[in-house]
Amino acid sequence: MRDDLEAAGIVVQLELAQQLPLIPGHKGQLQQVILNVVTNGTDAMRAVTNRRRVLTVKCVSEVDGIAVSVQDSGTGIDPKDIERIFDPFFTTKTSGMGIGLAICRMIIQAHGGRLSASPSVPHGSVFRISLQPSLKQKWTDQTPTDILEPHKKKPRRGGGAREGSRPE
Repeated sequence: MRDDLEAAGIVVQLELAQQLPLIPGHKGQLQQVILNVVTNGTDAMRAVTNRRRVLTVKCVSEVDGIAVSVQDSGTGIDPKDIERIFDPFFTTKTSGMGIGLAICRMIIQAHGGRLSASPSVPHGSVFRISLQPSLKQKWTDQTPTDILEPHKKKPRRGGGAREGSRPE
């Protein structure tokens, strides 16, 4: 990732709190969310030629948990699309499937948190992740299929007839 950022001429600014509360969660899923948001910010800055390309990652402690924000100086998000970017299969990119941010939001929600986006002034976007320390987590059995197709029922495990029952 660092090589990609340097090759794209992107300056990374980190503003990380020294002391943060522990947030329970699935490490791999949370890392994937951060990676996806950083990658989207990087992609949004590739077309920028008339200003500095800056990606700012902040992590702060809040009264009820932590907040992570990723701000880019890219092309920004059209205000009419600000909520639609989290819909499955909606994309503003010329390539891609439009599932990354939908999955990210579901992962964060499953961790009891919130993922939002807003315009950045004067250019770009800010993605904000809020997480609270909570013992009531639902992340353990979420899969991308559950997220993208929540209306589909999962097949029953075992699949065979129950003991003592006869086929019809």
